[in-house]
Amino acid sequence: MTRRAFLWGFLAGVALGLFDGLYEKRLREPKASEKPGVTMASYRRLTAGMSYQSVVDILGAPGQVQERSEAPGLTSVTYLWPTGSGGANLSVKFNNDKLAVKTQFKLK
Repeated sequence: MTRRAFLWGFLAGVALGLFDGLYEKRLREPKASEKPGVTMASYRRLTAGMSYQSVVDILGAPGQVQERSEAPGLTSVTYLWPTGSGGANLSVKFNNDKLAVKTQFKLK
């Protein structure tokens, strides 16, 4: 192997290693719209049928129980996530741990 071929191979390996590291870092870092928090972007990510834990993962904190009712075969719980900013909040109702209804007030 010539010195030139070795040098090109070495440089290509370094470049690929750097690129791979940057690519992995980009995969690990959530987009600004995906970072946990009670925001309009997070609210939009909530979809019918999600579990309570999935919602907590998106919002970054557990909600405050506002209402709970039980009947044979149905447990219904409504949670509130206040933002602490101008009364803005997000409310989610779960039926048997599945998101059924979501509402928001003044989220940004």
